Amino acid sequence: MYSKLRNVGLLAFVALFSVSCHKTPLTEYHTGQLIHFDSTSTSEDERVLKLIHPYKTQIDSQMNEVVGYCAESMSKYRPESPLGNAVVDMLMNYTTHELQIEPDVCVMNFGGLRTALNPGKITRGKVFELMPFDNSLVVVELNQKQLDKLAAHILSKGGEPIGGIKQVRIIQTNGYAQFSFDQAINIKERYQIITSNYLANGGDGFSVFNESTKKTELNVLIRDALVHQFIHTTSANKPLSGRLEGRIPNSQNNE
Repeated sequence: MYSKLRNVGLLAFVALFSVSCHKTPLTEYHTGQLIHFDSTSTSEDERVLKLIHPYKTQIDSQMNEVVGYCAESMSKYRPESPLGNAVVDMLMNYTTHELQIEPDVCVMNFGGLRTALNPGKITRGKVFELMPFDNSLVVVELNQKQLDKLAAHILSKGGEPIGGIKQVRIIQTNGYAQFSFDQAINIKERYQIITSNYLANGGDGFSVFNESTKKTELNVLIRDALVHQFIHTTSANKPLSGRLEGRIPNSQNNE
C-alpha cells in the first residue's frame, strides 16, 4: 500500500512540474519603430494645430476680453512704484468691500509683479501676465514685535509694495523700522496683514509670517481679485492710476 501511494505522489509531482514548466510565459512582445525628431525644425504641425484650434479660439476670446483701463504706463521699481501701490490698493479694497475684512496692511512682493501696465485698455490676458501665478489671498495675524520684524525685512529688501485703508508707510528711526498708520505709530495687540499664500508660508525671506499663530486662507486668487477690481472700479472715463506717497523711505536703493 505504501509503495502505491508513493507512486501516485510521484506521478502527481511530475504532472505538476510538467505543467508549471510549460505554462504560457508572462512576457509580452511588441513590435515598433524608432521615430526621429528634428529638434531644429520650426515648422508647425497641421494636425496638432487643427486639434488645438477650438481650444485656442476659446482661450484667446477670454484672454482678449477688456476688463479695465489704465491711465498711464506703470512699471515696477524700488523702493516704491505706482504699479506696486496700485496693486496693493486694489487688493486692499477688494478684501475690504467684497470680503468684509479690514486688514491693517497689505503686503506683496516686488518679484511677484511680472509685467508693466500700458495706458488704455487692460485685457484679462494682461492681468494674467501681471500675476501669472496661482497665488491666493491670506490674512496673517502678527503681534507688534512681529510687525516690526516685517517692516525691517521689507527695508532690507530695498522696499516691497505695501498699502492700507489708512495711510500706511514704514519709518526708520536710529536704524529701527516701524509701520506708521496715519502718521502715528499704532500700538495694538494684534495686526492683520493681507498677503499672498506664497509670502504667508515664508516665501521670499518672509519668515516672520511663520511665527504667526493664526493664518486664514481666503480661497481667492490674487489674479481674480485684480480682474474683479478692474471690472468694477475702472472705466474709460475712470482709468486706474498709481501714485507715489512715500510709503517706503526714499533712502532705499531703486532697482
